[in-house]
Amino acid sequence: MKKENFLLVLLILFTVSGLNAQNLNCEINGSFVDSTRYKYAYLVESKLNIFMTTPIIDQKFKFNLTQPENYQTTQLYFEEDSVKTNAYFLEQAKRLSDNRRIVTIENADLIFGNNALNMKVVMSKLNKDINEMYKAMETRGFQTFFDQHPVSEI
Repeated sequence: MKKENFLLVLLILFTVSGLNAQNLNCEINGSFVDSTRYKYAYLVESKLNIFMTTPIIDQKFKFNLTQPENYQTTQLYFEEDSVKTNAYFLEQAKRLSDNRRIVTIENADLIFGNNALNMKVVMSKLNKDINEMYKAMETRGFQTFFDQHPVSEI
């Protein structure tokens, strides 16, 4: 039952729609506290026609974009070059990887170790919930996650 609930939450997370509402500007900031091989950050979401790239300079990056009023996620990728395509990321999404993380489109400050798997959220309620969901997946603590987040959009 717990596994079914968790899978249902994941399904909802990836299929949220209905974005006809007012849009706001938002900023997603990120930084690496450890040395990283990555030189570029990408935001990719084909359903919303989002394909953005920005350089990682002094271990920091920033995206400015339009935030839907309703909750929406996107994929954050880290890469060593700036020539990746949407088709490349569609293929990458089929694999487990330490260079990809789901984030919500909202104002956020994200801190990473040397890859996308070890993320700390400084600001952004929904991204904190996503981060805790990843931890629950690693530890199989699904029931604890649901108990601690009974009304979260995640």
